Amino acid sequence: MRDGADAQACAQFDALYRQMLVRFCRSRGLQHADAEDAVQLVFSKLTTGIRTFEYRPARGRFRDYLFRCVRSAISDLLGCPRNAAGAVVHNGESADPSGADADLAAAFEREWVDHHVRAALSVVAKRVDAQSMAALEASMSGRSVPRIAADLGMSADAVYKALQRMRARLREQVAAQIREEEESTDA
Repeated sequence: MRDGADAQACAQFDALYRQMLVRFCRSRGLQHADAEDAVQLVFSKLTTGIRTFEYRPARGRFRDYLFRCVRSAISDLLGCPRNAAGAVVHNGESADPSGADADLAAAFEREWVDHHVRAALSVVAKRVDAQSMAALEASMSGRSVPRIAADLGMSADAVYKALQRMRARLREQVAAQIREEEESTDA
């Protein structure tokens, strides 16, 4: 991304983060077109800012930087005023870092986690048998183990074991994605 001419890196970044950022913007009440505009603003700011960006883990994580970028883009798009500290002020109220901004940060964190789970699910789905994947999807949709066992023609013990293996694979995949994300910002 540091090299603005690297179309492949830009496309990869877009593929990794666009949908997550759009989902986050939509969860904040933006219409789809406005969410896309906000994401475009984020990418524009990142393209400029990434050239001089130095990743220092002691100062924060990449996702924190990305959150600040999207928060700024949303406020720019909505024309929200800011206080002296740069925090967004909604409806003329003073910004409360422990209140609205903390809620916004928590919402972004949830979307970031969901993003990594969705990405991990798509990777793991390609590497496991269909029955194990079906058991996981059924479990995630709230079906009980006895019901899953009956639907898939498995014993309850086999379902429990499959779910245990699938959750372990998902945890490993999410951890690998996060490591890769942090390492790519080091370079």
